[in-house]
Amino acid sequence: MKMQRTNKKLLKDYAESSRFMGLGFYFAVAVLLFSAIGWWIDQFADTLPLFTLVGLFGGAGGSFYRMYVVLMAMNRKEDKGCGKE
Repeated sequence: MKMQRTNKKLLKDYAESSRFMGLGFYFAVAVLLFSAIGWWIDQFADTLPLFTLVGLFGGAGGSFYRMYVVLMAMNRKEDKGCGKE
């Protein structure tokens, strides 16, 4: 019986941590993708660091905003489930 509770808790912990790993993956992909697009534009327009930096900061800024929105929604859902709201 105790083993089942331990396994259920372990699975719950994995499920919760996977949400955060997904956010980290989303952040990394967005930054790399926007940086690559900026680099491609720089190669085409011969303005090497300009659009690469714009893509880098744009991807990072957009990802931070998205992470903030998702984490606040998760926090509200958790607070609602605990009866804090």
